[in-house]
Amino acid sequence: MTGELPELLTTTEVAHIFRVARNTVVSWAGRGLLEHTRTPSGQLRFYRRSVEYVLHDGHCGAVPPDTER
Repeated sequence: MTGELPELLTTTEVAHIFRVARNTVVSWAGRGLLEHTRTPSGQLRFYRRSVEYVLHDGHCGAVPPDTER
């Protein structure tokens, strides 16, 4: 990576992408099925690259092989 920060998505944005309820996304995060982080205030944020990987490849809990954190 060139020092760029990863693009983060909100719970609502991820729910829209997967066409599920927001609570479902929160549940997936709690079960470790979607890679996520938390803001200093405790809100969930999801890495766009990982969300797209799961969406297209169907591998919940997987991280793209070239993802750097």
